[in-house]
Amino acid sequence: MRSGHLARIFGSLALIASTSALADQKSSGSGFAIADGTLIVTANHVVEGCTSINIPDVGAANIVKSEPRSDLAIIRPNRPLAIARGLQFRSGHSVKLGDEIVVIGYPLRGLLSSSPTVTIGTVSSLAGIGDDRTQMHISAPVQPGNSGGPVLDRSGNVVGMVESKLDTIKAAELTGDIAQNINFAIHSVIITSFLDSYAINYDVGKSDKERPVSEIAATALPSIVVIECRIEKTSATASAIPQPPSRKEPSPSPQFRGAPSEERSLQVVRAFYTALGKADGASASRLVIPEKRLKGAFAASEINKFYSSLARPLRLVETKPEGVNMVEAEYQYASPDGRGCQGRAVVNLVVRGDELLIESIRALDRC
Repeated sequence: MRSGHLARIFGSLALIASTSALADQKSSGSGFAIADGTLIVTANHVVEGCTSINIPDVGAANIVKSEPRSDLAIIRPNRPLAIARGLQFRSGHSVKLGDEIVVIGYPLRGLLSSSPTVTIGTVSSLAGIGDDRTQMHISAPVQPGNSGGPVLDRSGNVVGMVESKLDTIKAAELTGDIAQNINFAIHSVIITSFLDSYAINYDVGKSDKERPVSEIAATALPSIVVIECRIEKTSATASAIPQPPSRKEPSPSPQFRGAPSEERSLQVVRAFYTALGKADGASASRLVIPEKRLKGAFAASEINKFYSSLARPLRLVETKPEGVNMVEAEYQYASPDGRGCQGRAVVNLVVRGDELLIESIRALDRC
């Protein structure tokens, strides 16, 4: 969904430049380069349905991979960005409640300055609307055009990507109050699991030293771009503003409640095993049903302890659906004594409220 469309209680943040039925529709968002600058990460709704995609001062770009349900996309400009290295994702532990974050993007382009905007805030909640654990709630101000831009920690590493904000007008109609600073970003573990599933390279960095915001911005800016989308109109009926991705519906359909889509199940399992590979117990545990998070193998402390001791970190090799609420995962790692493991497991998932969570994991091999 693009900004200006207020039919939902929250809206994604791509900026519409024109919505005339007789003219091409133009919109813009943000994105950030990874690895060597040949690929750019952004939100799917920034580029969905575009007839052409352009990055100012770089040139045309094409969609390489996209996943509407998780609202993620990878685009490739016709020529790489002139950078030594793209942004790095945070390694080790994920962000914590109250952590300071920095948001950089290109909001309200054409109305405000054409230069990037830097805002700061905190992680207000580790979940989004409907307790969606793929999102975090951030207090840093964001505006139309920020979608797809990075959320950075105070070491300058990516911890999320700006996705949407609460529609304050719709919320005021429903609640009688004007909500403030309710903005949402996709957790970095969801982004890296998406990249891992397509074997796309990216860099990670340690978050062990706090840097001034001005230094973070100066380092990151060469990797952050404006993404311009043009949708050509062939008729008045073609000018309808796209609806938001199906994952954004506040209340899943009855069919989803009983039988989650294969894509959603695969996404949760990939995110879980990606977190295990980083020994990130907090992120992994959040994807498990609540009653199993406090003790045993799914507790964050136990995950941190075991997976940080491995001689070679766990790497997810393949995931495939095995039936309703069920995914088979294949993985590799080396135990603390160096013994290699090629393992398989069946992961059972269950819907709790509006969340899809891991209920149990059954190993098919001895490791």
